[in-house]
Amino acid sequence: MLKTNTIVHLNSNISAYTVRPNDRLIIDVGANIGAFTLYCLLRAPQAFVIAIEPANDSCQRLRDLIHRHGFANRCAIHQAALWDDAGTTTIDMNAGSQFRMTGRGGVEIPALTLDSIAAPYQTVDLLKIDIEGAEYQVLPAASTDILSRIRRIEMEYHPSGDPQTLFRRLSDRGFSVDAVHDQGGGYGTARLSLERVVPAAVANA
Repeated sequence: MLKTNTIVHLNSNISAYTVRPNDRLIIDVGANIGAFTLYCLLRAPQAFVIAIEPANDSCQRLRDLIHRHGFANRCAIHQAALWDDAGTTTIDMNAGSQFRMTGRGGVEIPALTLDSIAAPYQTVDLLKIDIEGAEYQVLPAASTDILSRIRRIEMEYHPSGDPQTLFRRLSDRGFSVDAVHDQGGGYGTARLSLERVVPAAVANA
């Protein structure tokens, strides 16, 4: 049974991201303590969820939550940051758990790429991404092949980059921008879906 504090977190995430009951593979980037990861597992009963969270304290709470609810066999957890290059980056652990930025100093942590995470899979039904500004590094660095496997992207954007430039880049890779909720000050959410598959030769021209 879900505990009350978990339900509160789930309700706040439901309004931001859309999970479909028939989703089979979901990548939760910036999983924090696992509320949205757990919601995905409950909402889409056949889904496998890949949860990525770089902060050790939040990641431990994520692991505990998933194990406590018996979903360890349907969820792969990576304690790492998603970045534009594999190797290492940094995270500022002095900020609150929902505001920790990567690549700007702090504790050294492993870094993965979207390509390395998604490569084993033919289709990613949903990519949820909330990584405090690193979206401007991660998404442009993804290969055309990997982006063509992603059916939907639901993301938060932040004031460390230009969201319109990012949307144009994704549009060039075949995505339509279905909804944008601008919250002011460079913050907002966006929902995109794959409209067409763009050949790599065309995308790289």
